[in-house]
Amino acid sequence: MNILLKSAIAALVTTCTAQAATAALTTYADRASWQGAAGATIFEDLNAFAADDIQPFDVGPFTVSAVGAFAGDNGIEAYDPNPNDIQQDRNIDGTTYLSLDVDDTVITFTFDSAIFAIAWDQVSTVSNVDINIDGMSANLGSGSFFGIVSDTAFTSFTLTGIDGAFGLDNIEFSNAAAVPAPAAFGLFGLALLGLSAGRRFKR
Repeated sequence: MNILLKSAIAALVTTCTAQAATAALTTYADRASWQGAAGATIFEDLNAFAADDIQPFDVGPFTVSAVGAFAGDNGIEAYDPNPNDIQQDRNIDGTTYLSLDVDDTVITFTFDSAIFAIAWDQVSTVSNVDINIDGMSANLGSGSFFGIVSDTAFTSFTLTGIDGAFGLDNIEFSNAAAVPAPAAFGLFGLALLGLSAGRRFKR
């Protein structure tokens, strides 16, 4: 095998291995910045669900389920904006929303297709809830918006915490197909072009 091709393959393997070893999550505190990083997205406002709907909750492109102390109660429910709803402190904008409780309970979002970015509006997280993706984690914070972008695709994540009862709404995510090819593949392509050009000059 030509030395240039061998070097290109070695560089590709080294770069990809390094990228996998440094997989990371980037969080965003506002939707505009997150959308700029996420690219094309799919939006779900949950408004098609007009009544209280207990888990497992099938939204279409993803499902939400719970395991633990509150899994059979309000570990995950879609609440309507009824003024008498005892969970009004978790309502985002007066429309149907997800009411979640991570007190001794693990909430799992599972997607039909791999994604690399997700965001939502939130309320009452009081900085005690974490999102966990493939061994990496980040705190949701106490802001009204939370967005995250991963440099590796994923099909599920969990929400965990201590005494965390909160609401989510206006969920937005990006499919993994939208992720641009890593720079390593561009470098590999350039190396192959160089190899081809070198062979032409030798003739």
